[in-house]
Amino acid sequence: MPSCTYSFRIAPPLYGLNGARVAVSDVAGFESVVVSVTLVDSVGTMGKAMGSVTLPGDGLGVMHNTRLDVTLPGTVAEWMTRRDEAGPILAAITNRVIDWYRYFSGHVLIRRIPVRSIRGYRLRDDEGREGWSLLGWPPGEASVTAGDEDPGLSGPLAEQLRSKGELPVWKGLYLDAAAEVLAGELRAAVLLANSAMETVINFAYRTVMPPDEVTKTFSGESSPPFRQLLKAINTAADTGISNSQLIKLADRVNRDRNNVSHGNPTSLSEEAVADAVQALFELQRIVEFSALVLLDERAGWDGKEPHE
Repeated sequence: MPSCTYSFRIAPPLYGLNGARVAVSDVAGFESVVVSVTLVDSVGTMGKAMGSVTLPGDGLGVMHNTRLDVTLPGTVAEWMTRRDEAGPILAAITNRVIDWYRYFSGHVLIRRIPVRSIRGYRLRDDEGREGWSLLGWPPGEASVTAGDEDPGLSGPLAEQLRSKGELPVWKGLYLDAAAEVLAGELRAAVLLANSAMETVINFAYRTVMPPDEVTKTFSGESSPPFRQLLKAINTAADTGISNSQLIKLADRVNRDRNNVSHGNPTSLSEEAVADAVQALFELQRIVEFSALVLLDERAGWDGKEPHE
């Protein structure tokens, strides 16, 4: 049967596998595929300057990247007609290698790659025929700006850095959840989103409720249901929406949490998890803002933006 080889580069350096040629079984619909691994210098100059020095914590490929050669059944002509399938197939094979590499090497900062990170590849078959392709960028993801253009962040960011202190935990967790969606790590995104929701709800509850009520609520071994806390928050600090609307947002975040956290077989879609993270953003904004407004009113609010 004819075969052809995809050659492409990924950022993480798979130290210890340079020159390896391994067979990967039962992946991406194939009984077996062959993957060859070669360390290459990073796009910049540091890899060349440092020579054979390795950085096991270099999960971003600052010094070295990895070139993978993945051999699949078929011809160049056949695979050039299947371009839409190539990205998901190559990502699935690559991530199988990365998963087990992380486990055996202990290099946990190496991350799985999202489909969107494989932008292009070279393709050649047994007969010497070659082809290449740049995989499409997701709509709206790429933009071109002039090098000296002000992106509009410098003023607001400078103000935040001057006066706002550390980023709240729940906002950091939200950003991590959003990043995991883009990386294709949907289970991690679900768990991070729910951790963020629990954290911001607990913050808001502790902010708006009397101390003795807070102590009473959290005195048990387990946390009270988030729906109960949200209703209490909405009573103490008007969020501007009804209890049912507030709980509906929380339910969108919480939709897949139990199946993921309990290890139940479940099929996650990027669209559904992205919707959960968007609901988290809306819920955080409403609950946090309402709690901070009430806090500042109690302290003699001057009518300006509430503090964070």
